[in-house]
Amino acid sequence: MACTLSNSGIATGLVIRASHVSQSVDAFTKGNAYDITLSGSLVITGSVAFSSSNAFDFTVQGIPNVSQTNVLSYNNSTGTIGYVAASSFVPQPSVSPYETGSNCAIKPLEGSNTIGSTFWSTIGGGCDNTISATSNCAYIGGGESNCISSTNNHSVIVGGLDNSTLSSCAFVGGGRYNQASNSHTFIGGGSYNTGSDQFNIVVGGTLNKACGVRGTIVGGQCNCVDNTDSIVVGGLSNCTTGEKSSIVGGAYNTASTDYSFIGGGCCNYVCHNESFILGSNITSCATCTTHVNNLNVGCTTQMQLRNPIGTGAAGMLVACDAGGGTAELYFHDGSTYKKVCLVP
Repeated sequence: MACTLSNSGIATGLVIRASHVSQSVDAFTKGNAYDITLSGSLVITGSVAFSSSNAFDFTVQGIPNVSQTNVLSYNNSTGTIGYVAASSFVPQPSVSPYETGSNCAIKPLEGSNTIGSTFWSTIGGGCDNTISATSNCAYIGGGESNCISSTNNHSVIVGGLDNSTLSSCAFVGGGRYNQASNSHTFIGGGSYNTGSDQFNIVVGGTLNKACGVRGTIVGGQCNCVDNTDSIVVGGLSNCTTGEKSSIVGGAYNTASTDYSFIGGGCCNYVCHNESFILGSNITSCATCTTHVNNLNVGCTTQMQLRNPIGTGAAGMLVACDAGGGTAELYFHDGSTYKKVCLVP
């Protein structure tokens, strides 16, 4: 325990002893520990240093604990006293623009985006985007009001507006109001496009619908693929309902049979398997047949020889094997084939 300075034995007419003086010397030279209490003012010239057994223990009594906006400061370079904001003495915490959930889900702090109790899913930015609680490893890059709904594991929406996925491993690149509603479906962009079967691809355009397995639409408007492994490349209101059929451009064309093809034009209709149309306003009339409006051959054409001549229909022109390396030409007049006499 520290000692206390005492004035005992110090009075007028009494002898001043060494112990009366040494206690003050010991107190101010740290010879012994003394408790010193001061009243009134204290003026000190020079520096003041404090030390204690508890590293640094300095208490100023009587000063109220009041929060202040500003505090006094001293500038070592200029020697001036001023004031600074008290908040500048409080270290500011490092704040990330992202919030990390307990299941390693990540979303922005701002933007009213929502991630349920999903695992390893991320919303990179944008606003009002949603990843449902049961869609693990899903990703929305940005945009507005995009949604990856229930059990859409490993699905991706890069951006855009009001795009959605309704199954796992689906992808929407952007655009607006696009919907990938089955697994392994890809929509690149555009608007109001739908991929509703597995492995569908809609590259862009608007109001296109791919609903056959591995069906593909490459742009255009109001095009439809409704069977397996079929494709529509651009155009307007073209539709394939046959398996492994194709329409390349044009408008209002329909391929309703398998392995058929329409190469552009308008208002064509293939209703026979393995038939083809090049032109406009043509309806197929036979299988394994190419239908055209007009045919202009720039060089030569060669007909395969028949043997026997077989049956036919009105308007058919057939080359028949006459033997010995020669050929004869026949024309069907509606009742039978008639030989065409060639002028030498």
